[in-house]
Amino acid sequence: MFNYWNQWKSADFRFKLMMFVILIIILYFPLKLVYNLYFNPLYVIKKYYNTMEVATRQYETYLKYTIDYEKERLNELLNEMIEEREKIVLNPEKAKSLMKKYYIDLEKEEVMNYIKIALSSDSDHYYKNIKITQYGYEVYIVNPEITRITLDSNDKIIERTIVTDGLKKIKYPENAEITFYIVRTWKGLKIDWIKSVYNVNK
Repeated sequence: MFNYWNQWKSADFRFKLMMFVILIIILYFPLKLVYNLYFNPLYVIKKYYNTMEVATRQYETYLKYTIDYEKERLNELLNEMIEEREKIVLNPEKAKSLMKKYYIDLEKEEVMNYIKIALSSDSDHYYKNIKITQYGYEVYIVNPEITRITLDSNDKIIERTIVTDGLKKIKYPENAEITFYIVRTWKGLKIDWIKSVYNVNK
């Protein structure tokens, strides 16, 4: 019978075990980063929405302490948001040009909080659906605030309805309901922003 205690008392065994644990720790973070960059579409979508959330929070904080130059500060934050989103989209130069025309305001913080709920693992298939494609992923996301879901006895969705009154609170369709088209490139996963937002082929 194998004697674990005698094995543990062996200095050679303890050294090999320690090296094995260190190797796992060293490899964990690079492997996790590679997984997120190339195989986790929610990672890039969370980064995408985080830019709007951060800009919104900064702007609302700014408004609490000043009554001057609101428009100037808003434009600064919009430009910062666009620059960050430019890093995670396909055709960044063309997308950036369109973003500058598309984004003229920021969403309210409550809207962005509901988007975070849709992206959370707890909500899973209720508010998002991930489909693997030949070139990457298609990720459907709907804001829980404007969604009414009917479930059967097995908690499967029978019907998903968009409440139109809730749409009035949301400035951009991407924060209400959207299908993100995500392409895997040698630099990692990139959002086809033009196709996703405008729903047209380039």
